[in-house]
Amino acid sequence: MLKIAICDDSRTDIEMLESAFDKLCQYPIEYDVYFSGEELLTYCTLHDETYHLYIFDIEMPQLNGLELAKKIREKDAKALFVFLTSYTKYVMDVFAVITFDYISKPITAEKLESVLLKAMQYLNLIKQDFGLMSIF
Repeated sequence: MLKIAICDDSRTDIEMLESAFDKLCQYPIEYDVYFSGEELLTYCTLHDETYHLYIFDIEMPQLNGLELAKKIREKDAKALFVFLTSYTKYVMDVFAVITFDYISKPITAEKLESVLLKAMQYLNLIKQDFGLMSIF
């Protein structure tokens, strides 16, 4: 099972992501939704929780997606980050936190499926190479 954390301050974008995930129900995924970076960090800390894949909006108030990724990276070196944004000015900035992928808005089921398939393939390769437990 691929565990995903979604973090975006826009309810509209969250609804688009949830709609896209609903169309991908054939894949073994589960996801949790957070509306701020602080909410996600608090939950992960209180519950000692990590995810395989984190999908973040870059522009969020207080703690933006890049800052959030840096904080998560400190505790989870294996985390895969996918950034969502309407702004191409951040393309180079996301590499500072070892980013897995980047999705430009608007979000579609096709874009999301492409990222999910790549993430599952990558995690399965890691599992095979290092003998890690299967997540699927």
